[in-house]
Amino acid sequence: MGVYLTPDFDKERRRLGITDKIICKTARKVFSGLRGNQLGKFTYKRRIALPKVSERDGARSIIFFNDGKHLYFFYLYAKSSLAKKKRKAKRLKMQKQTFFVILRRIL
Repeated sequence: MGVYLTPDFDKERRRLGITDKIICKTARKVFSGLRGNQLGKFTYKRRIALPKVSERDGARSIIFFNDGKHLYFFYLYAKSSLAKKKRKAKRLKMQKQTFFVILRRIL
């Protein structure tokens, strides 16, 4: 039974303040059968609690879990950063539309 982190995952978890204790707690849940949403044959999306934040509002991770022996934490992102990216994209789209409306009025 092994738990492995990719270098990118490890870097992001440190940035978000996710401790080894939180990773171990998540790994125990996966090994006990709470794997998360299945994305592929051995690929799952698993929620991870951030410090002082619940699993529901915390981070999301992509994990590979095969045969009950090895768990690979592959990718990690904060749910809040995903929402910020969507808001920013929406704001940029509205700014672009406003620009074209003003440009049409000028021309």
